[in-house]
Amino acid sequence: KSKPTFSETGFELVFQINYLAHFLITHELLPLMIRSSSTDDRFDCRIVNTSSIWHRHGVIDFEALLGDKQTQIRLYQPGRTYYGRSKLAQIMHATYMQKQVLSPNNMRIAMMSVHPGGVRTDIFQTSKWPLYMKAVLWLLYPAWYYGMRSCEQGARTSIYCAVAPLDSTRQQQWGGYMVPGAYHENMRAASTADALRQSTDDAAMQRLYQVSMDLLQLTARTKRDYQQWTVTKQAAITDDIDDDDDADNDGSSSIEYNGGALENGVVVLTDKAYWFYSIVDTEWHKLCALR
Repeated sequence: KSKPTFSETGFELVFQINYLAHFLITHELLPLMIRSSSTDDRFDCRIVNTSSIWHRHGVIDFEALLGDKQTQIRLYQPGRTYYGRSKLAQIMHATYMQKQVLSPNNMRIAMMSVHPGGVRTDIFQTSKWPLYMKAVLWLLYPAWYYGMRSCEQGARTSIYCAVAPLDSTRQQQWGGYMVPGAYHENMRAASTADALRQSTDDAAMQRLYQVSMDLLQLTARTKRDYQQWTVTKQAAITDDIDDDDDADNDGSSSIEYNGGALENGVVVLTDKAYWFYSIVDTEWHKLCALR
C-alpha cells in the first residue's frame, strides 16, 4: 500500500497545497479585502477557489485530519480520493465563508469555487513520462487535443466569477450566471456531486472550518473584528493623522478636508495611505496613513 507524502509542517502534501494554503492566504488577506471593499460602494472583492469536478470522489475524514501521522497513513487512500478530498474542501470553504461570514456581515466580498474543465496544460509533465506512456499519448493525442479545453477556455469560469456583477439584476451578464458561495461550471452555478453531500452540510462545513483554523493555529475572528476593519467614508476623513504623515510632498502642512470639499476630487486607497486628488488645485494630498 502506498503512503502519503507529508510536508515539512506535518500536513499531507496534497491537502496542504490544494486547500490549507488557500485557506491561510484567504484568512490573512481578508482584513485588507474588507477595508478595500468598504471604501466605495461601487467596488467589491472576489475570492475564487479553483476546485475540480473530481470533488465527487472526495470525503472529508475528520479522523484522518485530526490524527497523527500513523493514523493518516493507516487511513490513506491514494489517487483520486485524496485529490478529491482537497477539492471538496475548497468548495466547502467557499460556501461556508459566504454563508457564515461574508453575507451575514454585509461585506461586499463574494467567494466562489469553480471547475475549469479538462485543460491542455503541462501539468502532467509528459516529457518525463516513460516511452510506453508517450506512445499511448501519441495514439490518443487527437482525442486529448480536441477533447480538452485550451488555457483560455479553461480560464473563462474563473475570470467570469472574478468580474461578474454582484447586482442580482445583472448576474446573468455575458452568458453566465454567478452565485456567491456556489460551485460553478461553464460560467454558471452548478450542483455539487460528492457522495456524502458534505458540500451542502452546514455542520460539516462548520467543523472543517474550525479544524482548519486549529491545524493552522489561527485565531478565531469575531463580528467586532469585521466591523473594525470596515472603513466608512467618514472614518477615512476624520481618522487621526500624524503631523509627519500629513505633510504634502512639498513639505507644507496637510490640508484638512470636510465632507463637502472631498466632492471636488477623488479619494484613492493605496497599500499605505488614503490620498485625495483635488480638481481645484490639481494636487495630491495625503489624508491618512493605514494602521
